[in-house]
Amino acid sequence: KGKKPKGGSMDEAVPFLSTADADYVRELVVAEFRSSGLDVVAHADHFQAADGMKYGLWNIAATCHGAADDKKLWPEIARLHVEAVLAPHPEIENLSNDQLMDSVYSRVYGLETLPPETLEASSYANTLADGLVEMLVVDTPQAAISLTDEALEGRDIEALWTIARARTSGESIDESDWIEAEDRGKIAVAVGESFYLASRIVDIAGLLDEVFGPREYPHGVVLAVPNRHHILALALDTPEAIVTISDIASIAATSFASDPGGVSPHTFWWDGAALSRLTQPGEDGAFEIHATAEFTEVLNQLMASDT
Repeated sequence: KGKKPKGGSMDEAVPFLSTADADYVRELVVAEFRSSGLDVVAHADHFQAADGMKYGLWNIAATCHGAADDKKLWPEIARLHVEAVLAPHPEIENLSNDQLMDSVYSRVYGLETLPPETLEASSYANTLADGLVEMLVVDTPQAAISLTDEALEGRDIEALWTIARARTSGESIDESDWIEAEDRGKIAVAVGESFYLASRIVDIAGLLDEVFGPREYPHGVVLAVPNRHHILALALDTPEAIVTISDIASIAATSFASDPGGVSPHTFWWDGAALSRLTQPGEDGAFEIHATAEFTEVLNQLMASDT
């Protein structure tokens, strides 16, 4: 099960890190900015330079969270982050429509790792499920830059969505594997180097055709995207799949907490048309299955099919 990080109470600004770990990240980032010739002051959720320029804490904290098992990597992660932040990025407003079309992707974010200010500045964002949103990003050699309402002003957003989703849906699955155990359902694992692999859930039907082959899903599919390089999928075909739902939830929570590029610690159900979230954080920090009435009915149907 997913658990709270070690190290005491959780930090209010980046709640996936302990206060001690978050303060360590702040110290590392301040030191790296200083080494680059820029003095910044650390605040709860950002760093501020003397000229008023602000730099967010969330992204670097999330990256360090993804490498929580080896904190010796954190100084280098901080160095690379500050280097990328200070590197000249293309001015989105200066890109022509054709240039924007050539580099736009659809990207899925979990609210656990998306800076709140980014979401607030992006009212066009599409909610896929509770805690899971889809946004437009421009892919550059340095970083994927999220597009805000301001950056999209005067642009053909519908056309951008169309080409972005098509580009993301075309990202390659480099490896497919199965997690199997006796008296359990089979969990499909799709793996890819692409930073946009997990975002392929914007076209679940197309994704499942590639993973399972063309077929129907009368009871739907349980899915998880714990990090940007992995997708977990469980077709609800047999009663054995029911006990496997907790397995996929556990794997997702663990992968989110330990692997880089975290997307969401949650597990979702696709009913053939829409996604709904199945997990909620419990009092002890672990994620628990909370079935909706619709999902409970599906489970009852699966149980009845074994009689």
